[in-house]
Amino acid sequence: MEKAAALSLAQLRRCGKNGLKGCGVVYLGSEFCQNIAPSADDFRFVKNRLGKKAVLSTPLCAESRLEYFKSLIAELSRAGEPPEVVVNDLGLPNFLDEKYGKKIPLSLGRVLLLNILTVWRSLNAPYLAYLLCRYRPRRLEIDNPALLREPELRLNAEISFHYPLRFLAVTRWCPFAPGKMSSCGFACKDRFVKLKSPLLKAPLTIHNNAYFTGNRPCPHKLVTRLVRGL
Repeated sequence: MEKAAALSLAQLRRCGKNGLKGCGVVYLGSEFCQNIAPSADDFRFVKNRLGKKAVLSTPLCAESRLEYFKSLIAELSRAGEPPEVVVNDLGLPNFLDEKYGKKIPLSLGRVLLLNILTVWRSLNAPYLAYLLCRYRPRRLEIDNPALLREPELRLNAEISFHYPLRFLAVTRWCPFAPGKMSSCGFACKDRFVKLKSPLLKAPLTIHNNAYFTGNRPCPHKLVTRLVRGL
């Protein structure tokens, strides 16, 4: 099974090869916050200094931020290093398919998958089957073992399993930069906020504009990549 690490931009510069021992892949960016976006230099750092493969994680985002990710992918592709891209905004896979075809390895992200398996299913719309057929993603990003029982997820794509946090919901409220989402300055860095309540069986974690609960690595035979987060 392939092992990967999801690093913040702050962690990336502190990290050495020994800190990534056993990991062949590094995830850069965020599936949840559009302000956390790597640069082409970050990708070159992962390849040239760390000797690893880099994956670009992208969130649901505003049009201006979507354009940034498009330009980043174009810059890396011109350099002969098209990245594997995790998508959570439906505007991105359509663009990638039209411009690059299957040259860009595509992965459906956790926010997008959860949305499809709940909202779209409630409308009786087989949208995941459509996405799998049209875009033929190489991977599906999950962090809940229960999703491995979904019939659509057992076909056509490899599975990446994220831990030690399981995604629950996104939020536009940032406890580190309230009211300043447009120019946050990356105030969160590697920090978390724990939410405790007698109504909760376990604390919730706020990080990168999302709510999480804890989880553990999943050794299921369908999982071909384990991704350890912060």
